[in-house]
Amino acid sequence: MRKHGDLCLLGATLRLKPGDIDTQAAARQWEETFGVRRSGGSVQFTNATMKFIGAEEGKPEGLVDIEIGVQERRRLEEILWRAKFEGLAVDASGCVEMLGVKWNFILTDERQRSKL
Repeated sequence: MRKHGDLCLLGATLRLKPGDIDTQAAARQWEETFGVRRSGGSVQFTNATMKFIGAEEGKPEGLVDIEIGVQERRRLEEILWRAKFEGLAVDASGCVEMLGVKWNFILTDERQRSKL
């Protein structure tokens, strides 16, 4: 963990199975099963939020995107450089497309991180 202690999971978005658009019911199920706080179509863990989105025609269910907090600008630039070097699509906002998932790398500072 020390090697990657400057990274933290901030959140993830999950698409529901085909035909399912009830994000509040999905969040309620997680709330009841795991005892996490629910707000609309999302649940809040100790330091990360999981959001649900309804099914979309032609798109698979499962993980859509993930948000990773990066503590230092230098580290963020290094991650994005490596992604580009590996031939991954990287947009101007720091999002990387990998394995069919959008990875959002977000610069955080120590104060923000302690609130997570």
